[in-house]
Amino acid sequence: MEYSYEVIPPPGQPGGVEAPESCRYPRKTELSLLEAGYTIRLHGKRITKTELRKEVKGK
Repeated sequence: MEYSYEVIPPPGQPGGVEAPESCRYPRKTELSLLEAGYTIRLHGKRITKTELRKEVKGK
């Protein structure tokens, strides 16, 4: 199975998530993770704080 969604922890921290896109965290959770230093990729493309802030603000 190919995973299109990745949550990568900051260096030195254990863990990480690889899952299908349908298993994405809520956008507010993703924004909190990015602010904590995590990297999130969807289909190989990095998701940015700016993108998520626009999505969260629009709801």
